[in-house]
Formats: sequence, C-alpha cells, structure tokens
Amino acid sequence: MRIKKKKAMKTTERLFTAAGVQAVRHYLQSMKEQHRPRSYRVLLDGIEIVPLTYELSSFNDYLLHVGENNTRITFMVYHRHKLEYMHRFSLDGKLSEAVLQATTVRVDSLAWDGMKKENARLFVDNLKKDWEIAALKMEIVALREKISSEAWKNALEGNT
Repeated sequence: MRIKKKKAMKTTERLFTAAGVQAVRHYLQSMKEQHRPRSYRVLLDGIEIVPLTYELSSFNDYLLHVGENNTRITFMVYHRHKLEYMHRFSLDGKLSEAVLQATTVRVDSLAWDGMKKENARLFVDNLKKDWEIAALKMEIVALREKISSEAWKNALEGNT
C-alpha cells in the first residue's frame, strides 16, 4: 500500500510591494486562462475584505479598506476548496508608499469607470430621445398625409 504524501501549503511572507501583489494576480489570471481557475480571498489584518471568489474584478477591493494602522494583507489562494498558497504582505505598521500609489490608481480607475458608465447612460438616454423624436416626426408626416388625402377626397366629393 502506498502512502500518499500530503502536499504542503506554500506560505510566503514579505514586505508589501505592488509587484508582489501583481504576481499573485498574474498567477490567478494565468490559471484562469488555462481553464484551471483558483478561488481566493483577501484578509486585511485577519479580517476578510474580499470573500472567497473566482472573480478577479474584486481583487483590488482591499485597497479601499487599507488604512495607516493596518499591518498585514493576506491573499489566500484555494484549489478545489483546499488552501494552496498563502501570501502575506507586511505593511510594517505604516502605510507604505506602494499602497498609497496603488490606492490612488484604484480610486482613479473607479472614478474613470464611473465616468464611462455615466457617459454611456447619457448616450443611451440621448438615443432614446432621438428615437422618440424620429417616431413623432414620422407620426406627424403620416397625419399630414392622412389630412391631405381626406382633404382631396372631400374636394373631389364636393364637400369643403
């Protein structure tokens, strides 16, 4: 009988850098592209900020919660509901320049997304108004034709 060795969970601990976090994101993205997606969750000082998910769209949501008193960001990567990797990034009790820069980029990105959504909504509203105006103009043309054809009928029948 063969005894199967359990694969040890890999844990990394290092100072926070944007490149380190992007490496985790890149790993998740590449596994998804290979049709072997991994779920993940993000903890900030032990508090779950991003619940267990496969969606990379919420990966940077932790940036909205990072404050000056936070000390650690943990990315937990799962494969088939088993913890595969744990990446811990230390903030050294102070908000590092990299977190500030990443937060600024994320907030700018959210603002830009909001502006794009607002512009798209306005564009759709304008299209609806243009469509309504075109429909009203067509209705006016149809009524004018109806009136003129009735006027001709009345004129031909001698009723004015």
